[in-house]
Amino acid sequence: RASGTARAMAPPRPALLGALLAAAVADDASPSLRRDAAAAGQAAVDPQCAIAGFWEITPNIVARVWKVRHDLGGYQHVGRGRCTDAGGRVFAGWSGAAVAVATCKETCDASDGCVGFEYLQSGACAVLYNVDELPEGSPAAGFGSLIEGDDAQGDVAATTVPWDQVCYKRAASPDVATPEASLSPGYWRIMFYPRSGGWSLGDDRATREAHLNVTDLRPKDNPSCDPVAMQLDGPFLQGVTVWWGTEELTLWAGVPSPRPSTLSWLQLDDEAAWDISHRIGGNTCPMAKDITGLTGQQYGVQHAVWGLRSCHTGAFRRLAPESAPFTEEGWAQVAADRWRFGVEIFARRLVAGNGQTILDEDCFGALMSEIWDASASTDFPALASRVAQSRCVQ
Repeated sequence: RASGTARAMAPPRPALLGALLAAAVADDASPSLRRDAAAAGQAAVDPQCAIAGFWEITPNIVARVWKVRHDLGGYQHVGRGRCTDAGGRVFAGWSGAAVAVATCKETCDASDGCVGFEYLQSGACAVLYNVDELPEGSPAAGFGSLIEGDDAQGDVAATTVPWDQVCYKRAASPDVATPEASLSPGYWRIMFYPRSGGWSLGDDRATREAHLNVTDLRPKDNPSCDPVAMQLDGPFLQGVTVWWGTEELTLWAGVPSPRPSTLSWLQLDDEAAWDISHRIGGNTCPMAKDITGLTGQQYGVQHAVWGLRSCHTGAFRRLAPESAPFTEEGWAQVAADRWRFGVEIFARRLVAGNGQTILDEDCFGALMSEIWDASASTDFPALASRVAQSRCVQ
């Protein structure tokens, strides 16, 4: 795939980069892309949002817990760009302008031959089909444009240009209950990220995603584990299952007690730069600045070693690259967390702060691999300069 066009001469230095480098030299605070939710006059926040964020659930896995505006069921995010099969071929389908996300999903649900959908920056939706199962006519009202593919077949596996859209693949749809009335309507999701970018015995540089049950009732202790002695407050996440190699992990966790009577919320103004769900409505929860960790139980079964069992009772630390300041200290914390996607979040925020856009996601992915490999020895001015001057952005 194309990796962008090389520039004949060095581009002008973006305004934010100049300010950041000057601040780094002067040891001043960097320009902030964050704001306090209360100061911004935001309406009351759903208390369950206290559990939203990125959590270190094992040394190898980070989980994002967040609330989206639409019921995605079993659909899973594949990446930015147009959906492709394992051979890199694009799918045929039908598209419509200004189609609601729910209508897009329901239209795909109605056909066994639909493999997923794409949602464009313009608000258009495209439902995609295996080559032999493409409907001859529009599958639903509003879908009036035929999309010609190149004989894609099977499951959605990757993405390609153009990058101004997001790709979701269809998977088994779980039973998802209608959300209870709350201050933040929506549907809870969980996405798992391998710490270093690749899964043990699994897909390289992939995420795993599912519906999540968030409750105000404390789950029962696993009888095979030591009980959680600490008093915990709601909300709690429960029924979480993820695999690492041949080990099956299940966990629950909640907010340690006592938590502040009034939480301080942080609204992330640059969330669109990195949030994969932004195109379909985005995250409905701000960040609870006072909640730095969760406490709960993690139970493991090693299926390759006679069902060997393990249990961890303790804390799950918050990782916060989405709010790290653009300073040497902020970057040092992100680098010290040793989480590949955390480094990418920080870099995408830098691009947005410079008023730039990413021209080529493949090119940017390669840049992130290089930055990740050198993150332990790269200082903040070098990082900011490399991102801003990259041929992957404009």
